[in-house]
Amino acid sequence: MKGLFLLVFLFITHLIYAQTGNVYHEVFSKKDGLVIDVPSSIVFDDDGFLWIGGTSLDTRAIIYASEPLVIQRFNGNVFHNILLPIEEKEIRGVAQIYKRSDGQFYIICEGLNETVKLYLFNPRSTEFIEVPIDWSQAIARNVSNIYFYKGEEYLLIQRDRTISVNKLKPTLGIEELFTFTSNENKFKVDNKSVLMLYEDFLIISDDNFPITFLDWQGTILHRYASDTFLRTRDIMTKKFWIENSFSHDDKQYLFIDDKPQLYEIDTENYRVIPSKIPNTSFEASSSKGINDAQGNHRVIKAQDDALLFYELSENGFKKTFEASVFKGAPTFYGLSKDLTKDLWLITNQSELHYFKFPSDKVTHYLSDYGMRVVKDWDEDHYLAASDAHGWFKIHKQTQQVSKLIFEENGALYSPKYTVNAFVEGDIVWSNSLGNVLKINKKSMTSEAFRHYPVSSMIRPDDSTIFYGTHRYNLMSFNTRTKEHKALLKTASLDIDGMDISMDKRTIVCATDKGILTYDRTDKTHQLLGKEVLDDPFLLMMTKHPKGGYLFGSRKGNIYSYTLGGVPKKVYSDEQEAGIGTVLFDDNGSWWIYTFNGLVVFNPVDNSTRRFSVKDGLSHNEGNRHSAFKTEEGMFFGSLKGLNFFNPSDLIQAQRNDRLELLRVRQFDTKINAFKESLDRSAFAKAKKIILPAENRTLELDFNLTRADVTREETYRYRLNEGEWVDLKSTTNIRFPNLESGTYNLEIGALDFSGRPIGDLLVIQVIVRNFFYKTGWFYLLLSPLCIVLLGWMLYQLKLRSDMQVAFAQNLMQSQEEERTRIAKELHDSVGQQLTLIKRKAQRSQQDEIAQLTNRTLEEVRSISRGLYPALLKQLGLTGSIEQLFLEIDEQTDLFVSVDVVDVDVYFNAQESLNLYRFIQENVTNVIKHAQATTLAVLIEKRAHYIGVEIKDNGRGFNSAERLRQNSLGLKTMQERIKMLKGIFTLESGINTGTLVSAEIPIKR
Repeated sequence: MKGLFLLVFLFITHLIYAQTGNVYHEVFSKKDGLVIDVPSSIVFDDDGFLWIGGTSLDTRAIIYASEPLVIQRFNGNVFHNILLPIEEKEIRGVAQIYKRSDGQFYIICEGLNETVKLYLFNPRSTEFIEVPIDWSQAIARNVSNIYFYKGEEYLLIQRDRTISVNKLKPTLGIEELFTFTSNENKFKVDNKSVLMLYEDFLIISDDNFPITFLDWQGTILHRYASDTFLRTRDIMTKKFWIENSFSHDDKQYLFIDDKPQLYEIDTENYRVIPSKIPNTSFEASSSKGINDAQGNHRVIKAQDDALLFYELSENGFKKTFEASVFKGAPTFYGLSKDLTKDLWLITNQSELHYFKFPSDKVTHYLSDYGMRVVKDWDEDHYLAASDAHGWFKIHKQTQQVSKLIFEENGALYSPKYTVNAFVEGDIVWSNSLGNVLKINKKSMTSEAFRHYPVSSMIRPDDSTIFYGTHRYNLMSFNTRTKEHKALLKTASLDIDGMDISMDKRTIVCATDKGILTYDRTDKTHQLLGKEVLDDPFLLMMTKHPKGGYLFGSRKGNIYSYTLGGVPKKVYSDEQEAGIGTVLFDDNGSWWIYTFNGLVVFNPVDNSTRRFSVKDGLSHNEGNRHSAFKTEEGMFFGSLKGLNFFNPSDLIQAQRNDRLELLRVRQFDTKINAFKESLDRSAFAKAKKIILPAENRTLELDFNLTRADVTREETYRYRLNEGEWVDLKSTTNIRFPNLESGTYNLEIGALDFSGRPIGDLLVIQVIVRNFFYKTGWFYLLLSPLCIVLLGWMLYQLKLRSDMQVAFAQNLMQSQEEERTRIAKELHDSVGQQLTLIKRKAQRSQQDEIAQLTNRTLEEVRSISRGLYPALLKQLGLTGSIEQLFLEIDEQTDLFVSVDVVDVDVYFNAQESLNLYRFIQENVTNVIKHAQATTLAVLIEKRAHYIGVEIKDNGRGFNSAERLRQNSLGLKTMQERIKMLKGIFTLESGINTGTLVSAEIPIKR
């Protein structure tokens, strides 16, 4: 029974792990900025940005459309809205966005009451030009989608009961080719209408009239029976019309509405016939065929909550991918530049889906697991050991993955955290955590010999295993006697790699303190650490093909070492990423899987190439003990899955993206409001932004060209060649209030390895000054006025400077005196009290000792009050928080504190003044207010720091107190004045007191 259970379990796990690659999937919805409720069209522009059109309003006639209509641009991070130039409220949305060969778009807008608009739209300038359509007084007005054939664009136009086939001219004209009509059926041409174009004929199909074959002069070659479209038809009669199509091997295939069979075109007899390809039958109403520019195709079917991808071959449809991504089966539109790499889907559930498919150059296995050891398991399989999810075997031909489960003492067993495996026929020696394992491949049974967690392992001969540990011992295990033995105490070391010399005498280890060698003969050891290694924290080691050992460090260094010699640094990672594993190809290059990408290093010319997830890897961080070279290629384990590839097939992805300015938001004095511009052609032409003096706020959106969800890039900017400001992955910059002047703004993009991508985006920002602050204003004034004004300003400034100087000197003198007294209390009185306390303790006079200790604490408290030493240690914000923490603990006040970090806005002297201001206010509350609650708020507002201190005490007549020129209030006012701030006091009898200050932020 147990054996049967084991077989069933193995079969199930075999099926579970048969899929070798994972598909990346991300969803964008309204919370991300997608405002279009019912998308109906999706297209790329020439820069790879995504454009979406559809309906963003309730389309019922009884609902008044008050919101403006938009199309949206998506750059992979942010949605931007572009208003449609439509005033008529009966226009409800975009039926199609069609890209012309010159990069401009045709946009078809439809609405109620047969309203149709056709625009030519420039996605760079966001300019709309209406394309005139001659409706000739027609009541019924409708158009189809635009279709491309041999360099020309075509569309159907309906005027009442007449349909015309038209060609769009590049000059915004429309050339009518021919017309046709029918008196039997009701016409309504729209975005469901299908126009298929061939050399000698064309096909028109719609859900309102039968499929019709015509020649290019308008002669009907064949028309299907119209009875299925008549209003008098039987309720069970299904219409026969083309829902959508796709091409494969230069042949067109069709889905007919409500027909399960795939159809194709009989070009000789002008018929739509079932395809002769077998296994091509499934429900077409929820399926859509998609083609890319390379001729690839996919058939996508939405079924319940699942999305299914198919490819067509001579044997029928082959499912390539399936995922549960929808709630119900939606209507969707797909778009891809290369269907072998990725796909965008927009649905009528107002969701934008992105799918990224695994690379065909890199095979992924077990992408959800951290992977370690890879070895040959047998002639047909590889062994792949994961960190925490056990062992697997991979079939060398089929790539199918199945889990290995062993039986030990009647229970199923799965090894974990394996660091090595030695496959010797039917016996495998390995480890699982703190167990040395002996596994029988035939019986699928294991024996565990537990001692201590294993961190590295080697097997020098058929009777011995040496293994390293973390902070324990260098160990040996006898595979015959099954005994563990300590060779060397390594309680201060982590041993994460080990090997043995050719003569099997010396064990060489990579530790977190350097290179450890242990001589088995004379039991001596040596540790080469920081005296010879600039980074002795070693993560791994391996043998070099030409002899000696290589050690990889935490900072990304690789050291070469030969027994008896001195380690030499031979590689230094440019990102200082830790070294995980190293392999060597047949050309002598080193393949180094670091903690941030896979690096190919040529030791001859020291050149490097770095690969990442963008190039097909399952994860950028490599795992140790996980590299394995085969005749076909290389295995590398990572934190998420195992990667296999042929080194010659791995090609670095070309990154030709460039930074583009996408949106500018600034104040417009003409409309006295902020204005948003999306005109990229104007940005490229002007390279200059001018801000008015009235409002100097500037907000910019930028991005690399090409909508990409899985970007690894980071961004930075600087002004006037100053220090770079790191933006991480943010593609937005906002300057709240720039000083007047001229700025040279540079924005740069860096790839995941820190290398620049393309050229810097350089923008000149000119910030205007008010006229009366410019030189021209003063030139217009007479010399007398200048002298008079100068004298007056001088007198005012002199008086103000004297007042400020006096207040500052007074405050400074107070602070110096406080500091002197605090020091005397701390150094002299405190020292004497400490001596008294110690003498009392030695003479066991406990009462005196306790009294002295309390006095000493009181003195220290007074000293801290006189000079807040914590201000230097904790900073302003921390000191304020500590002040109120002590008040909360030492008084009966209920204290409420809300303080943001304001340290960066004040220097040392300013911090002291603000701290004293708060301290004096709180002291007044404790001494005089008789309050039960105290609320303190310190926050950063638009242009200033706001401070509010409020209590519910007995209050006082604030106006009278101010007139009396109270010394305490005067001191607080002066402190805020020194900070260039505004002081406010509000109080009344039995109404509490509110003291507030607004301190401007220095730019």
